[in-house]
Amino acid sequence: MWSSGRVATSITDSNGVALSVNATALANNTTLTLVGSAAETVTGLIGDIAAGSLTGTLNVTTGDATDNTIAITTGTAATSITDGFATDTVTVNATALGQNTLLTLAGSAAETVTGLVGDNRGRLADRHAQCDDRRRERQRHRDHDRVGGDIDHGCVLQPTR
Repeated sequence: MWSSGRVATSITDSNGVALSVNATALANNTTLTLVGSAAETVTGLIGDIAAGSLTGTLNVTTGDATDNTIAITTGTAATSITDGFATDTVTVNATALGQNTLLTLAGSAAETVTGLVGDNRGRLADRHAQCDDRRRERQRHRDHDRVGGDIDHGCVLQPTR
């Protein structure tokens, strides 16, 4: 287990060994940069993550951000984000995720996802007009908690309660 400090922190791990990061000390609006091919698990995040150069999986469990905002840029591998605080808004830049790469969103926070062309798992309801053509597909698959790939870029998504 590796613990971050209160200042911007960068971790490069390409040895193939999964890394657990305790980010509870990382301040709001402070960036944790993750680079390499190892699988990363981050807990207690109230700052931000820049993982655009990460090729290993990314699993994030947030803390309660005092400014109610968390920004996460995913890497190229499957990503899971859990935020159980309804007052938080998690902004996810999923541009690096490829087609058929899974993004899992869980918890009660609102999420804004941009750049997604891969798969998304989670109960989602769109709040943006350009996503209307996907509404019927999401409704049809709601009981399965799965939304197929090719969600339009720029959609604003929020988990249903």
